[in-house]
Amino acid sequence: MDDSDFSLLETMLYEPAHGIFLLDRHLARLNDAIVYFRHKYPHYFAEQLNIDQLCHQLDVAIDEHADARPARIRLLWSRAGEASIEVVPLPDPSSSHTNAMHGSAIARGAR
Repeated sequence: MDDSDFSLLETMLYEPAHGIFLLDRHLARLNDAIVYFRHKYPHYFAEQLNIDQLCHQLDVAIDEHADARPARIRLLWSRAGEASIEVVPLPDPSSSHTNAMHGSAIARGAR
């Protein structure tokens, strides 16, 4: 396995009124993956997952980028135990582009 850029990926939904959807399950899955790869490849993931620190990093990233809108969060966890977090606000569901896309899907499904 080429491990030069190996990272684990979690993609999550952030909703301003509710926080990160199923956060506990995402963190459990990430931790399970770390344990699995550490067992299978002992030189992988020397650092254990620090849930409190990671949640703080997620909070900071959301505060900086979400603009009180729902967002997609892309979390990469590197072998060195470092989190890379990307927060991308989701399109406004009332925008004409989004409605046009949904309308097309509905029309195709109705045939």
